[in-house]
Amino acid sequence: VATLFGVGGGIIQVPMMATVLRIPFDIAVATSQFMLIFMASAGTLVHVWNGELMGTELARAGLLGVGAIVGAQAGARLSRRLSSATITRLLAVGLIAIGGRLVLAPLFN
Repeated sequence: VATLFGVGGGIIQVPMMATVLRIPFDIAVATSQFMLIFMASAGTLVHVWNGELMGTELARAGLLGVGAIVGAQAGARLSRRLSSATITRLLAVGLIAIGGRLVLAPLFN
């Protein structure tokens, strides 16, 4: 549910940076992702501090972090080759797919 409402803020940050501040879409996406590093790190540290993230869960979080770093590098390289319009379309398709999964998942569980 948190992702649906954009707890990280990307669903609001990116369009606002692109339309209000007139930042190119690819730069707005990259800036939003950069900001997310600090928000996610702070959240993870709070969970570790509270003892809510230990053992297997901490290992999974570490693997997820490694995957995010590798994916970010691949995405950065790919975004240099794509136009802002293509990135916008890909983001829209991704959001629609995630929304569809969130809506349909309860029907099949």
